[in-house]
Amino acid sequence: MGVNIANVTADLSFRKLDTVINKFYSYYCIFRHKNSIFLQFLHKNM
Repeated sequence: MGVNIANVTADLSFRKLDTVINKFYSYYCIFRHKNSIFLQFLHKNM
C-alpha cells in the first residue's frame, strides 16, 4: 500500500514536471516566433 501511494505520487510529480516543461517550451516557441518577426521588422526599416 505504501509503495503504491509512493508510485502514484511520483507519477503525479512527473506529469506535473512534464506539463511545466511543455508550457515553458510553448512560451519559448512563441517568444522565438515574435522575436523573429521583430527582427524582420528591424531589417525592413533599416
